[in-house]
Amino acid sequence: MAQLESDPGPNEREEIERLLAQIETALSLLEPGDAVGRLDE
Repeated sequence: MAQLESDPGPNEREEIERLLAQIETALSLLEPGDAVGRLDE
């Protein structure tokens, strides 16, 4: 998000938005109980 706020060029903006979309998709596929750094393991 910080990279988007630094006013990137059009190609850089497209790449950042593509990566954010991939992250959003991956997060949406996680089960509700899945969490990074869970303490109960």
